[in-house]
Amino acid sequence: HKTGKSDNHLEKLRIGRDNLIIEKKYQAKNKDASVDLYDASQPLVTVSDRIVPLEFQVYKETISRLYDKGTEQTVNKVASSLNFLNKGLTDGSTESRFTALWSSLESLTSGVSQDKLGHDEHVLYAVLPCIGLDYTVKQLFALRGVAKELNWDAINFGQETVNFQNDNMATIYKALKDQNVQTEISRRLESYPYAKYRFLNFIDICNDPEKLGNKLQSHMQKVERQLHRMYRTRNAIVHNALIHDRLDLLVVNLEHYLRGALNAMVYEMKDVHSITSPEEAFSRIKYRAEQIISELDPFYQIVSKKQISDIRDKLSSGKIKRADSRLEEWLALHS
Repeated sequence: HKTGKSDNHLEKLRIGRDNLIIEKKYQAKNKDASVDLYDASQPLVTVSDRIVPLEFQVYKETISRLYDKGTEQTVNKVASSLNFLNKGLTDGSTESRFTALWSSLESLTSGVSQDKLGHDEHVLYAVLPCIGLDYTVKQLFALRGVAKELNWDAINFGQETVNFQNDNMATIYKALKDQNVQTEISRRLESYPYAKYRFLNFIDICNDPEKLGNKLQSHMQKVERQLHRMYRTRNAIVHNALIHDRLDLLVVNLEHYLRGALNAMVYEMKDVHSITSPEEAFSRIKYRAEQIISELDPFYQIVSKKQISDIRDKLSSGKIKRADSRLEEWLALHS
């Protein structure tokens, strides 16, 4: 049964990711206090794993619908990708995990573009828009994680209240624009200087569409360079049996990019139930990402000097304005 097959793949995806296993524990002491230190002697894991029960249910329903409505070719393609992902998440040699994760990503994103692209090019074509959309979602999930860990109470601002532990991503994003909320977050993170620095920097970016647009683009450019590096590493392993010095870090990055692509695909399918293939989902994601970034940065993908001049004049006169309404629509899909 198609649905049963998808359930099996997704359950493997989730198993073992909710709980941490402490391999070694140490205690550092001085005359006044002691601090527990933990040694992660197992391979690094990506901290962006968001497949918790609520998210898992979205995955399950969406992939099951795809298995029911999709063609046999589509079902086999998604099943193959999830199978390689499961192999990449299991214990084994770092080289095996890396090649399995790349195969999963390549399988999932194949055929998105109608152009004749190379293996790495069609991965870039499909993945980069997903990573662009995932940046803000990822940061908001991280902020929610901190709120849960520190058990934050709801924050009142004006006539509204925001609960960072369980409110919708769009609700949290909008609340970050309120000065009272910013001040309260800064106060609550006073004992955590690194978290305070990172989140206040993120909040500053969220309050300026130009900064946010530039951040998404720079992030996508950085990921593009990393994906090229990964493809060269994959070829070196497969064809020449060469070993990369820090392959464990590339495995973590690759898993993150694969999960980012899966997350974007699943939430696009959640929003548009008529989608019956990954190709259609990634094509829509690419269009959505271009619309979001273009609203944040009207100069995005503009190369004509005349067009650049016209846009600059319209921004100066107020005929067009940078905005983030389309980004808020995307964030509203994430509970």
